[in-house]
Parts: sequence; C-alpha cells; structure tokens
Amino acid sequence: MQISGEEEEGEEERRREKEEEERGEEEKEEEKEEEGEEKEEKEEEEEGRRRGREVGGGEGQEEENEKEEEKERGEEKREERRREGERRRRRRRERRRRRRRKEEEKRRRGEGEGGGGGGGGGGGEGGGGGGGGGGGEEEEEEEEEEEKRRRRRRKEEEEENEEEEEKEEEEKEEKEKEEEEEEKEEEEERRRRREEKGGGGEGGGGREGGGGGEGERRRRGEGGGRREEEEEKKEEEEREEGGEGGRRRRRRRRGERGGGEEEEEGRREEEEEEEKERRRRRRGGEGGGEEKRRRRRGEGGEEKEEEEGRVRRRRRRRRRRRRRRRKEEEEEEKDREEEEEEEKEEKEEEEEEEEKKEEENEEEERRGRREEKEKEEEENEEGGGKEEREERRRRRRREGEEKREGGGGGEGRRRRRKEKEERRRRSRRGGERRRRTRRRRRRRRRRRRRRRRRRREEEEEKEEEKEKEEEEEKEEEEKEEKEEEEKEEEEEEKEEEEEKDEKEEKEEEEEKEEKEEEEEKEEKEEAQRPL
Repeated sequence: MQISGEEEEGEEERRREKEEEERGEEEKEEEKEEEGEEKEEKEEEEEGRRRGREVGGGEGQEEENEKEEEKERGEEKREERRREGERRRRRRRERRRRRRRKEEEKRRRGEGEGGGGGGGGGGGEGGGGGGGGGGGEEEEEEEEEEEKRRRRRRKEEEEENEEEEEKEEEEKEEKEKEEEEEEKEEEEERRRRREEKGGGGEGGGGREGGGGGEGERRRRGEGGGRREEEEEKKEEEEREEGGEGGRRRRRRRRGERGGGEEEEEGRREEEEEEEKERRRRRRGGEGGGEEKRRRRRGEGGEEKEEEEGRVRRRRRRRRRRRRRRRKEEEEEEKDREEEEEEEKEEKEEEEEEEEKKEEENEEEERRGRREEKEKEEEENEEGGGKEEREERRRRRRREGEEKREGGGGGEGRRRRRKEKEERRRRSRRGGERRRRTRRRRRRRRRRRRRRRRRRREEEEEKEEEKEKEEEEEKEEEEKEEKEEEEKEEEEEEKEEEEEKDEKEEKEEEEEKEEKEEEEEKEEKEEAQRPL
C-alpha cells in the first residue's frame, strides 16, 4: 500500500505542475488577446480618421451623423471589451479558488488515509495475553472506491456541462451570423449613400462642373471613393472567410501597407527568445531547463499548443458573447416589464376618469328628466284642457326666449349661470386630475431612473473592487510562479553542475589509470631489456 500512496503523490505532483503550466499559458494568451484588442481599437480609430479625411468634412449632415454613429459604436465596443476583461478575470479567480479547494481536499484525504487496529489482553494468575488486529487495508480500499465513484460523477457532470455549452454556443453563432448579415446590409447602404454623394468619378471637371467644387468632388470620387470601396470589399471578404483568420489577414495587410509595427514586435520577440536560449545553453546542458521541463512533462509540439490555444480562445469568445447577450436580454425584459406596468397604470387611470365622466353625464341626464317630469306634473296640477296646456307651454317658451335675449325675470338666467359654472368646475377638476396623474407618472419614472443609476453605480464599484482583488491575486501568483521558476532553475543548475563534476572526476580517474598502465608497461619493458 505504501507504493500506491507514493504513486498517488507523484500523480498529484504531476497534476499540479500541469495545472500551473496551463494557468501560465492561459494568462499569457489572455494578455496577448488584450494587447491585440487594444491594437485593433487603435487601428479602427485611425481608419475612421483616415476615411473621414478622404471623404472630406462639410459634405453634409448625414456624413457627420455617420461619423458620430461610428464613434459611438467604437465606444460601445471598448466598453464591452472592458466588461469582458473583468469577467475573464473573475472566471480566472474562481478557477484558481476551485483548484485550491480541490488540492486542499486531496491533501486532507491523503492525511486521513490509513487505518489501524490494536488489541490487548488481560490475564489472571496463570496466564494471559491477547492479540489485536487491523482493518486498515479494507478501509483504504473502500476510500479508493469512493474516490473513483466521485471522479466518475465529476466527469459525467463536466461532460453534461460541456454539451450544454456547445448547444448554447451554436445558438449564439447563428445569432452572430444574422447580425453580420444585418451589418453587411447597413454597410452596403452607407456605401450607396457615399457613391451618390461623391459621384464615384462621374461629372465634369472644375471648369465644366460650375466652380471648383464639382472638380474637387470628382477627384475625391476617383481617388478616395475607389480606395474606400476596395477596403470595404476586402473587409467583407474577410468577414465571409471567418472572423479570426480575417483579422489576422487584416493585420498582415496593414503591416504591409505601412505600419509594420507587428512585424517589428514579432522580430523583437524572436530575438528575445534566441537570447534566452543562448543564456540557457551558457548555463550548461543542451536545450536548457525549459526544454528539459517540457520533455519531463511530456508536452506536444508547438502546433498542438497553437491549436489548443485557438480552441480555448474560440470558446472564451463564445462564452463572452453568450453572457453579453443574456445580460442585454435581461435588461430589455426588465425595461419591457416596467413599461407594461406603466401602461397598465395609465390605462386604469384613464378608465377611472372615463367612468367618472359617464357617471356625471348620467347624473345630468337624470336631473334633466326629473325637471321635465316636475314641469309636467305642475302643468297637470294647474289643470285645464289640452288647448290651455299648450298655451301655457307656448307662454313659458316665449318667456324663456325673452329672458335669454335680456328681458323679463332673472330666475332662468341665474340657473343657467349656475349650470355653466358647475360645468366649468367639473372640466377644471378633470384637467387637474389628468395633470396630477401625469405628475405622478413623471415622478415614478424619475424614481425608476434614479434606482437604475444607483444600481449601475453600485455594480461598477463592485466590479472595480473585484478588479483590484484580481490584480492583487495576480501579482501574488506571479511572485509565487517566479519563485518556483527560480527554484527550479537553481535545482537544474545544481544537477548540471553535479553531472559536470562527476564527468570531470571520471575523466581524471581514467587519465590516472592510463598513466599507471603506461608506467607499468615502461617498467616491464625496462625489466625485459638486456643489461
């Protein structure tokens, strides 16, 4: 059982070394990605400026709007990249914590393993003793089986998670394709607009086209317009061929066109690597410590590493897009729900107002009917025949008309004035109610905006704190890694020195033996020689 324990420890050490290696590679790749993204941003800004110069300022309001839109898009992209970087760091931190937890659990299991048993005996006058036994081996076997089961379960869970992630990534890729198609259509529209504005090489010269403006437009159409079209075609081809490869080609083309910064950086990196290799060789031993470590850990070739890095980057990109989309959808859903609630409240308030209006109208109608009934009853009480009743009605009507015109008694006029004032009061009340509801809605919206703003600010503060923690952890890890590397290099140097010393000792011993043999031979030859 001791041998199996030692083997497990060796496996754990190998696993730890592999994990540390992977961690270092991931961090390097992420740093490279961040640098590449920053370069791309700079290049995009320079391209925008160059295009703006080629198209020429003051062509109209539409061009200015397009420039502003491009600027906003660039800012949004930068913001998204920043958020992605934060998420990446957070994920890295979580991964490290998980690894540490796993290592601690393994250590605890290793310490807790093993068993034992003992026994004792009693005795009287004549005799005694007793023996003990142990069940340590059985306990160890059970623990190993449990460990295997756990590993199996973990593997199954990881496979299920990977399958789910792959499905989600496929869905995202489809969405991305749709977005790319939409972007292409927008770019085609923009190009069409530019062609319509710039003339694309058509039209007369400065003299023929009415002043220098037309000739200038023609020159721009022949030069800048054509160049823009060619660049846009290239970008479209790259997008169709694939994002990553297209980006690489674009960089290469930019380097050929004039920048050449990436080529210089590549050359610098190669020179630095060669210098490191030379230093390692100087220390002793072919291949240096790094090569030995690689051989010991059994890593594949450079092509394999590149392929793995590419796959990791692709997965990371997909995950990023997935999270970004999820967040956007959640925010949109929240906004939608809030808008629906506001609409519901507004509808309810409008319905209440309509109900009140209807009730008021019904009340007025009832009052009118009541008054008519009262009049009819008065007429019936007064009595008389049909002709007399009609005569009274005519008289009243006449009196009412006279009152309206300004003559006669003022009772009807007072009543009408009161009714008018009542109607005004009601309309005023309705207007005030509406104004109150509007104010209420505005207040609600303001409160919601404030809440959202506060939430955003809190999230940003949390993210900043997390960033600080991640940076501190990163620095600590880098220190640890440097110390470990230094230790390894020292150990390797010691080993190489010991090997050299052994070789030198062997060579000295061999030389001594050869000298002794030669001396013996010479002595024998002298002894055999005749006197």
